Amino acid sequence: MKIDLALRAPQWAALTPTDCGGPCAVAPESSVHVRADYPCPAPTDPQVLRSHPGRLAAVRVTASTVELAVDRLRSWPLFWALTDFGSRLLVTDSPSELLGSLDAPALLAPARRELADAGFVSGARTLLSGVHQVPQGAVVRIDRATGQAHQEDYSFFTYTSESLDDPEVMAERFLAALDCSMTRLVEASQGLRLVIPLSGGLDSRLLVAWLALHDQIRPGRALAFTYGVPGAREVEVSRQVAQQVGLEWHTVPYERRAVLEHWHSPATGRFLDAAHQWSALPHIQDWYALSTLRDQGVVREGDVLLPGHTVVGNMHNLELLDEVPLPRSQVARAVVWYHHNLQGHPQRAWHDHWVTQGVREALTLAGYDTSERSLRSAVEGYNLRERQTKYINNSMRTYEHLGMDWALPMLDHEVWQAWSAGSARLTADRNLYRALIDRLWAEATGSATSGQDDYYEVTQVSQATRSRLKQALAATHLLGAAERSFSTWSSLHSSMAFDALITDTSRPRAALELMAGRKTLGFWTRAFLADSWSRSARLFCNLPVVEGE
Repeated sequence: MKIDLALRAPQWAALTPTDCGGPCAVAPESSVHVRADYPCPAPTDPQVLRSHPGRLAAVRVTASTVELAVDRLRSWPLFWALTDFGSRLLVTDSPSELLGSLDAPALLAPARRELADAGFVSGARTLLSGVHQVPQGAVVRIDRATGQAHQEDYSFFTYTSESLDDPEVMAERFLAALDCSMTRLVEASQGLRLVIPLSGGLDSRLLVAWLALHDQIRPGRALAFTYGVPGAREVEVSRQVAQQVGLEWHTVPYERRAVLEHWHSPATGRFLDAAHQWSALPHIQDWYALSTLRDQGVVREGDVLLPGHTVVGNMHNLELLDEVPLPRSQVARAVVWYHHNLQGHPQRAWHDHWVTQGVREALTLAGYDTSERSLRSAVEGYNLRERQTKYINNSMRTYEHLGMDWALPMLDHEVWQAWSAGSARLTADRNLYRALIDRLWAEATGSATSGQDDYYEVTQVSQATRSRLKQALAATHLLGAAERSFSTWSSLHSSMAFDALITDTSRPRAALELMAGRKTLGFWTRAFLADSWSRSARLFCNLPVVEGE
């Protein structure tokens, strides 16, 4: 079988024994191509990759196999396909490379349905028939004689058997891991600027607190930005956070007319074409703000973006913990109803074998045995593997498209391992995490977080008050209507003007559809797949659609 390596990013390097930083597994008869932050002695060995720091993608070609590996972040996606009627194996990191190389490129109907409902295509599948991706934290070995592939998932998120239940011990473990990851980042980014998307919420504030405590908040070293419609509370909270530690801060007002003008520009069309990776809705939250700041010269090529994406807080459906033990079907149903509900019809996805196949795979990888820890592993592992790495982490494509670099220190393996040791009491919600951030913020500023320094949250109503209101509304059978009404109003009055990007229907019609259960992202996925989201993006209209492989 002929091998066609179409690795287009300039950062790829051919690895030799002298490049490994120590004992190296590169055999003379093989070739290894790596894109990584740090040297790795065996970049396609799952045992080595479990503890490798930073970002990595690798391809190893031998006489009998081709091995493809990506890190736990899926930092740089890899794709493969058999072409020329099975006589050639294409391996690429470039979405655009695929169309020109396939025998008969076509979109898969079940993949289109899944992306419309969830915002991503699950597992190793993609929107394109015959094209596969390497999932998060996996190594794929392809037999050159048969074309058969074997996948080893070395980094599916699971909770360990340790189950730390002492909050002080857990806090010490987590902060030590954060110190390790952040220190490595600081050392690797010397001479570069760190740019923090600062909402004023928990995650971004943790990064700012750590940087302030380690003397990284200084002119030329770090800056923050935020964005939103004029008068948005998030913008004011972000400004206050930056002011307290002396952090350079910028804001981009989201005026709907200006946002739409940029959204329909050729620049956005090119970005959307580069960002979907044939497996996810492009993550566009920072696109307009960073494009504006780059045009203004505030941010520039080479800056390192530090978004607050984290392993913390990925447990949804907390009520499931009170119902342990649960049958597999009930856990699978909860996952589908949470993730595959953008169009308001999760029951449709529940009866789609394509979707449930991916959920069953996650339950198997989590070792689901009805225990509490395997329940959390299944729910959070699916969240991290699918939505986090394919949609949320895909926001890194914005930064790369604008010539900037990025890092996700709170998803690095030390932090990942520390959090996976915690008990449900300490890690199922964000209470311990918030207490840790309060502590660091007090150290960084000399004052506790209170009053005008409250964290930014979607609603300022306390959890206790929300709980009482929900109980009262449920008792009068009005809870569902109240939640849909609040969600509809919030969606059509987005503090980030996201409602302006509902471009394929009228505002009254959008209100009706939101009341019926559709989510804002559901409008986006529907328009994206129909090539009606941005007038400058024509990505799928010339491709036929087939029902199966």
